[in-house]
Amino acid sequence: MKKINFYLMTAYLFSTITSSNLYALSPNNMLAVVEENAGHVNFYNPKDGKSLGELQIGYLPHEIALSPDGKTAYVSNFGIKDYDSGAGRPGTSISVIDIPSRTEKYRLYTFDPAEHKNFDQIDSAPHGIKLRPSSNNLLYVNIEKGNKVLVFNLDTNSIIKKFDVSPNTHNMLFSADGKILWLMAGRDGIFRIDPDTGKITGNLTLTTPVRGLKFTPDQQYLMASAYNQVVLVDPIKLSIVKQFDNLGVGQILYSDMTPDQKYIIAPAAFDNQVVIIDVQTGKIVKRIVTGLNPVSVILSPSGKYAYVTNATDNHITKINLTTLSSKMIHTHDGPNGTTFVPFQTKVTHKKLVLGTVLPLSGQDAQKGRDMMRGYEYWRLMIEQAGGLYIGNTSYDVKIVYLDSQSDSSTITNLTNELVDKYHATILLSTYGLSSYNVMKNISLQKHIPLTPAQNNDSPWQPNEIAAGQDFFVTSKEYDQQYYRQYNFKASNYSASATAIGIVLQKALSDTKNFDYDTLTKAFEQNKFHVFYNF
Repeated sequence: MKKINFYLMTAYLFSTITSSNLYALSPNNMLAVVEENAGHVNFYNPKDGKSLGELQIGYLPHEIALSPDGKTAYVSNFGIKDYDSGAGRPGTSISVIDIPSRTEKYRLYTFDPAEHKNFDQIDSAPHGIKLRPSSNNLLYVNIEKGNKVLVFNLDTNSIIKKFDVSPNTHNMLFSADGKILWLMAGRDGIFRIDPDTGKITGNLTLTTPVRGLKFTPDQQYLMASAYNQVVLVDPIKLSIVKQFDNLGVGQILYSDMTPDQKYIIAPAAFDNQVVIIDVQTGKIVKRIVTGLNPVSVILSPSGKYAYVTNATDNHITKINLTTLSSKMIHTHDGPNGTTFVPFQTKVTHKKLVLGTVLPLSGQDAQKGRDMMRGYEYWRLMIEQAGGLYIGNTSYDVKIVYLDSQSDSSTITNLTNELVDKYHATILLSTYGLSSYNVMKNISLQKHIPLTPAQNNDSPWQPNEIAAGQDFFVTSKEYDQQYYRQYNFKASNYSASATAIGIVLQKALSDTKNFDYDTLTKAFEQNKFHVFYNF
């Protein structure tokens, strides 16, 4: 491969850089890290390793993509440990994160609950995730349980296309103009795809599985990482141009190349090290033991540092590419996908007060306590996700509970107290239709929104029907997660309360305000898919 003058190459990159990554030239960036085992996304100062804010998202999240303005992140909640591993429970969602507030805004889902399928029959396990260049309202996601690429329209948050792909597809890469989609497909090699039709226009297989794919900095070649080798591929001819092999390691994953095209930094996951390869000579310059299972490498915008995620450890390794020395940045467990984002001071959240009256003592106490625990479970998930995102504002949620003592004659005074003393913005449903109707009358008089009634008194019988585009998807998953959280068995009443909270969350996300008439209409239309029919 011919040597390219660093200064000329930099000028070339600047002249051809798209608006989607201009922010990367900023001298101040944060390193967004998907922490798989912890289920977190964390934002670190890449200079000193300090956390600048974090949130919890789905189970075993993996990959991350960034909007053109650098303010929204998309993270795949993969749900399983690896593409050839059955460990875990396949995920069904993509978390959409507002970076300034460090809040999960909402989720995109990989399945249609209207199909009423069992969980094991739906498309799941989203992994690779990419925004299409020049069409940044299109998000491409590969699904590993179902073997598809899904195309989301981000203006409508809906799936508009599906392509069948190789069952070994694990990630993707777009050409700079967005006209070609490259699939990284393990033992099936590399596929060149038309992103409009899904038609395969080329395929190259190597002697070992491809587990990393990236363009060289000059966009001239594809760099494929495989077992004990990294190869450069002509993207037009789909032929190998240069091969770096006999590296003395096993499987290499997501390698990167320095901007001056001097070094390849190749993470050998099962050898717990990265190998730094001289591109001109093909010789290994240095081996650096980084930690357990280094899986990906990302270069700082300046090109002076490499950041290596150690997927079964609790740190990132920062490598100085001038001195080839390294140090650790401590993280939560399981750092995996990473990207640089423009530095943004975390914005202050507002407060949102909700209130309800429940029978926490007396003859109906068990039902009321179950509902309280169900509401608190929903509130806890909101808190862990960074808050409740409404319009362009994040809110920290507080719920005020008052005890009716199972006496319906107290409902009027207690509901008025919620509004007048505690300034509840929205009322949450109580137990019992007669008590609910009292709250409903006060809601109407004071123009304070009230969530839909809890009307389901059926015995609790959880199942695996994928009914909910929410945290749980199935009532059986709710049943299991609830028990893990509280060491209490779930009930119809706890599930109803959690589902009511989710309906409120979805209604607020859609309406983007607290207006009584708007929210009441949204509740009446009841177009929301939740894991349990309350």
